[in-house]
Amino acid sequence: MQHLQTAASDFEDLTKPVSEIISNASARVPLLTIEQLAEIYSQADFIESWLKAVRDRVHNELNAGHPVPGFKLVTGKQGNRAWSDEEAARALLKDQFRYKTEEVFDFKLISPTKAEKLIKKASPRRWSKVEALITRADGKPTIVPGVRPTPRTQYQPCK
Repeated sequence: MQHLQTAASDFEDLTKPVSEIISNASARVPLLTIEQLAEIYSQADFIESWLKAVRDRVHNELNAGHPVPGFKLVTGKQGNRAWSDEEAARALLKDQFRYKTEEVFDFKLISPTKAEKLIKKASPRRWSKVEALITRADGKPTIVPGVRPTPRTQYQPCK
């Protein structure tokens, strides 16, 4: 009987509500061995896609008018404001209200990508001068499978 109880303790009781099963899952993460952590992390994409499928299904059920206990569909936050007619807005602000051009328009330097499209083919010598003014941030550390040929990054220990 003791062996049966030992074996049974390795399984979750799926008759319990899911919240009871996973409520302290985050608290157990520091207790995982490195091997367990690696095994779980290797399934992260699968877990995230499963959760996305659950979210999509709940949304579809609610959108179809089917009740999902504890949830409802509401109208989300409105989008950003935009001019319905930019030319009419320009005419109103500039011509009728007589605001200055610099008050009505935001002038912004084009991006390095747009500058490259504009200059590189037409004038390689000019492009080399422009290129000297371009900077690019380093990539952030990314977790990948160990078999990838990409060289390992130099890590900074946590403080």
